[in-house]
Amino acid sequence: MPKEVARQKVYSVVIPALDEERTIRGVIRAFGSHSWCNEIIVVSDGSKDKTAETARSAGAKVIELPVNVGKGEAMEIGVREAAQEVIFFSDADIEGLTSSIISELAQPVLDGSCVMSTAIRGRPIYWMNRLLHFFPLLGGERVITKELWYSVPKEYRTRFKIETALNYYSKRLGGKHRYTVFREIRQITKEVKYGFPRGFWMRMKMFAEVFNVSVRLYIVEWIINKISILHETLQGL
Repeated sequence: MPKEVARQKVYSVVIPALDEERTIRGVIRAFGSHSWCNEIIVVSDGSKDKTAETARSAGAKVIELPVNVGKGEAMEIGVREAAQEVIFFSDADIEGLTSSIISELAQPVLDGSCVMSTAIRGRPIYWMNRLLHFFPLLGGERVITKELWYSVPKEYRTRFKIETALNYYSKRLGGKHRYTVFREIRQITKEVKYGFPRGFWMRMKMFAEVFNVSVRLYIVEWIINKISILHETLQGL
């Protein structure tokens, strides 16, 4: 990317957040010091703590939702509000995000070499996912275009379906998707934030939703597409 372009404020940050007053300030600070960042939008998804207040005092634009609507829906609200065509999504419960990581993630989308760039935290699930191609790699820190976002059917822009759906439709539309492992990024686990029983239950619900949407997109949709192609071929005979 030319230096004169790199100095411009060229992406909007969207951070969906649910009760993340402990970590939200640090995430906002990392983006606020990055020269390419045009705006930081925090969507407080029914938070009961001081997430919205903390985010606002840290310099972010805050959208407060009265009830929890889910991660995908909160992201959707942020995208609609965003001024830029390139969107940098980030989870609110991470630590270790640096300016160099932000640049490395944003650059491939900004220079047009890919339609989506995703950070993968260095953890065992990454290696499992690399072996099991069926399960798409997931990561809350990702840079995409609005064009890609709106190419995902609305039914998949909900809750935890969204990250799997973005992976799927970026490939289906022929766009390149770049994954980069960053061991510096750490996430506060649900078990730590909410206590083990509640946190574990929330994690299992998330895994179940990801599994269900993966089956629907990577198996059911694949079968439907193959049948459609076969049908068209037979009609042409």
